[in-house]
Amino acid sequence: MTNMGKTDRTLRLAAGIVLIVLAVILQVSTGRLWWLGLPGLLMVFTGSIAFCPLYVPLKINTRNRTEG
Repeated sequence: MTNMGKTDRTLRLAAGIVLIVLAVILQVSTGRLWWLGLPGLLMVFTGSIAFCPLYVPLKINTRNRTEG
């Protein structure tokens, strides 16, 4: 069961990767802000499986009927 469309997945994956990269860069340069990577990992995970558990109780579905 999926509840995310292509655009939602693409934006979520891109934002997750940006957060992970920022967390790595800031951790190396300042020794802080490693926690930015946690939401990034969550976004990459949910984007890769095309399912967001938070969408279920909110009754959100961004997937078109024509998509898988």
